[in-house]
Amino acid sequence: MEELLEIIAWSQLNIHSKPVLVLDTRGYFKPLIEWIKLGVKEGFIRDKNQHILRSCPTVPDVLTALDNYVPPDTRYGLVWVDSVPKTDPSDVI
Repeated sequence: MEELLEIIAWSQLNIHSKPVLVLDTRGYFKPLIEWIKLGVKEGFIRDKNQHILRSCPTVPDVLTALDNYVPPDTRYGLVWVDSVPKTDPSDVI
């Protein structure tokens, strides 16, 4: 679960712009989705950010979600590029 939430946070931080999908054939992730909706209702999560995570009941739904995903415009515009060249071999570590 921690890894799933980390990938959602990475999307918000603009580290990646991919959808985060779970194949939820038996409703395992339903409590998580409801918890996210509660976070939106209580003001802890922006409405558009709740759609970073998509719960899909079937494989065709996963494929459709992949095709239709548009990253939310509420993501932070952070640039994750190291523009300082490494000259000292110890900097590579």
